[in-house]
Amino acid sequence: MIKNNRNHILIDPKFQIKFALIVSGLLLLISLIYPLLFWDFFDALSLVHPQITDQLTKSKNSVLFFFFLNLCLGVGLAFLSMIFLTHKIAGPVYKLRVYFQDLYETKKFHPIQFREGDHFTELAEDISAVATKFKSGEDQREEVLKEIIIDLESLKQQIEPNHLSRVDLIINKLDQLLN
Repeated sequence: MIKNNRNHILIDPKFQIKFALIVSGLLLLISLIYPLLFWDFFDALSLVHPQITDQLTKSKNSVLFFFFLNLCLGVGLAFLSMIFLTHKIAGPVYKLRVYFQDLYETKKFHPIQFREGDHFTELAEDISAVATKFKSGEDQREEVLKEIIIDLESLKQQIEPNHLSRVDLIINKLDQLLN
């Protein structure tokens, strides 16, 4: 694991903010049920006890203010929590994207590590295991190709001059495979 070194909270802002807004929006919609229930409760109570309607109206306003204040704080905390949670998801996805771009450009396999605390660490372990296996196979093929080139170079002295150009062509193609 790489040390938990987070410099940027928004690694993939589009994904992270969209996810946080969706979760916060759902929380907001679900939480709006409670103030509506209390509103109806206070209205029904004022019909049953009209003599305390003024007190109920004040209480209703206080309770609703408290609900909306808590609702705003709760949704705000949920939004921030989702940003931090998605950070632990977006980080590994970003790292995988960079890893595969590097693999595409260099064609060199190497292990990958996620930061401590990131999600999907088992994915990094699986990719690292595959990369190690591919790298091992790649190293073995490289050794075999080098041995073939050495053998062909030593055989060049025994080959008729009119076939040397074909052997050189084969050696060049094998060199290209190595590089």
